[in-house]
Amino acid sequence: MKRTTRIFGHRLVSIKFLCCVLLFLNMSVNLCLAQTLQPEYLPGVLMVKFKDETALSATRHATMALAQEQVLQAVPSLGSKRLEPVWKAAYSQTLAKRWAGKKSSTEVARLSADLERTYYLRYEGEVDPAVLARQLSQLPGVAYAEPRYVYHMMDMPNDPFVLSGVQDHFAIQHFYEAWDVTTGSEEVVIAFIDSGVDYTHPDLRQKLWTNPGEIPNNGIDDDGNGYVDDDKGWDFQGSGTPENPLPDNDPLPDLGERHGTFTSGIAAAHTNNGIGGAGTGYQTRYMSLRTPSAFFGYEAILYATLMGADVASNSWGSRAESEFGRDVVNMAMRNGTVVVAAAGNQSSDVSTFPGSYVNTLSVASIEHRAGQEDQASAFTPRNQLRWIIWIDLQPAQV
Repeated sequence: MKRTTRIFGHRLVSIKFLCCVLLFLNMSVNLCLAQTLQPEYLPGVLMVKFKDETALSATRHATMALAQEQVLQAVPSLGSKRLEPVWKAAYSQTLAKRWAGKKSSTEVARLSADLERTYYLRYEGEVDPAVLARQLSQLPGVAYAEPRYVYHMMDMPNDPFVLSGVQDHFAIQHFYEAWDVTTGSEEVVIAFIDSGVDYTHPDLRQKLWTNPGEIPNNGIDDDGNGYVDDDKGWDFQGSGTPENPLPDNDPLPDLGERHGTFTSGIAAAHTNNGIGGAGTGYQTRYMSLRTPSAFFGYEAILYATLMGADVASNSWGSRAESEFGRDVVNMAMRNGTVVVAAAGNQSSDVSTFPGSYVNTLSVASIEHRAGQEDQASAFTPRNQLRWIIWIDLQPAQV
């Protein structure tokens, strides 16, 4: 019988994920979130979600096409403008394969309904995206319009104990006793939406998730998921920028980008092999999804969900409460992917997203000191305390 546990009002999470989730308590202590007074966003692009056909028929719009046309014609002063769908036909095919024999076609369609009505609106002109979003949100066929928010990766400190790999948390958090019960399974996959993972590392190269439906480097999208040659993950930005990405199929980090390698090692380092460190997930595998600026974080969560990841790790965030982000997180939850996000460490009452969404497991930090009562770390966001899993914890720098 599968054992489960309820985490402070969140949905039930299978015990097989619990050891994987514990690692994020370590991660969150190492994170530093860049915060601004107002959410940042890019010029020339919006996220627009249209109402469903039922809601549209109750307005003057009979079809999605008419609602889209009204959006494009709403601001005549704009230059060239176009709508690009977030959801691709290939995604529907991939989702259908994942749930083949388990869910009906109608049930599968419901899993992605929100994102199938969501588009990128790209335009030329000097109109502030926030102003344009407010204007478009008033149209009867629009469910929401919002700027394309900018998110920040959370950094890793250069404290000697962090970099030297001290791992006394295993004893403090009773991992040895947990491993006597189970060492997990290589079928459990954690997607790291981060700066990329050095999958050539001797403690990581045998634990990398690979796409069984893809033939490497043949220039063909063999599994039809919309990504060519994604045999070992995806780099959503590549050598480009957030404004002009050049995505590719190699999620290796650039020189100096070590955070993704560090966090994936905490979770999925090759354990009991006599070298390096041990991974808390023991037999768990990792999926590398590179988003160095965190700008494509929600697209990466979507990819992880489509490809069947059990957990999606997110070491990034901002104050921007994006409706697009909420829809992606909700879709992940409905498909069985647990979205875990660091609460940040700004030590304030500022909510951080995606960590503050209802269907996200938001992780903060506690300090463990011998002979003293455990308590929230000084930098733990106070409004996030209701989402903490209270366990003994002593990351290297605390």
